[in-house]
Amino acid sequence: MSCPDCFRGGVATGTPSGTTKELHGFSTYIASPPTQEATSTTAKSAPTIIFFTDAFGHLLPNNFVLADALAAKTGFTVLVPDIIPGGGMSPTVIPLMDTFSSPDAGALTKAWAFARAMVHVIPFFRRASPQSEKSTVPCVDYAHAVKKNLPVGAKLGIAGYCWGGYQALNIARQATESLTDVIFVAHPAKYEAAQAEEAVGKGVKLSFAHAGEDMSLPISKIEETKKALDGSQAFDLKVYEECAHGFAVRANPAKEREAKAAEEALEQAAKWFEKWL
Repeated sequence: MSCPDCFRGGVATGTPSGTTKELHGFSTYIASPPTQEATSTTAKSAPTIIFFTDAFGHLLPNNFVLADALAAKTGFTVLVPDIIPGGGMSPTVIPLMDTFSSPDAGALTKAWAFARAMVHVIPFFRRASPQSEKSTVPCVDYAHAVKKNLPVGAKLGIAGYCWGGYQALNIARQATESLTDVIFVAHPAKYEAAQAEEAVGKGVKLSFAHAGEDMSLPISKIEETKKALDGSQAFDLKVYEECAHGFAVRANPAKEREAKAAEEALEQAAKWFEKWL
């Protein structure tokens, strides 16, 4: 099972501005960039980014707001498929895990909050563990379908957060064709150094945002990755100190460091996609 920080954090207050429609078999939130000249060659061949979400999926507005911001900053279309088997985790877990993680909560209060949260968490991992075929196969197939339908010359990028970070790395490392050109991952679930090394080895450009206080991803694994890929222009790593797992999606606005780090991670992603797509 994953750490408590996987399911804690803040809920975005912004209003999503995209649209939702059925795409390649899944309800997909589409974040569109500012209007471009439809007749320009650039617009016709503009890249597309698939955004694989954290465990909350389409049930958490943060994922839509973040996709909108990424589209606005890059000028690329961002697709957010509702692809988690059985749907995303209920956001009602967030305040429960916040209580469990709070140093001010008493032992009984923590136990009550944890027990209530597990009612949602345990079934989620049984049906949608990120490394299970039930999760990975639909994500790979979706990426293939999006790539197949892009205009000639258009490139595909993939962004993955938490649960979706595993999907992004899995697609990049096992692709036998040029399925994706660039990926950005933030605090990916079930991470192993071999995932990044294999992805970069296949020619994929990888940017990694790591939470310095990630309970589920020890810094030793990140150091292993950094050592193996140090000096490669295809690899970019930034460690966000004093931030917990999930910060890039679910930063608590009341915590200045987390909120600032989330903005920095968004800039990191946007600049990476702009550079390589």
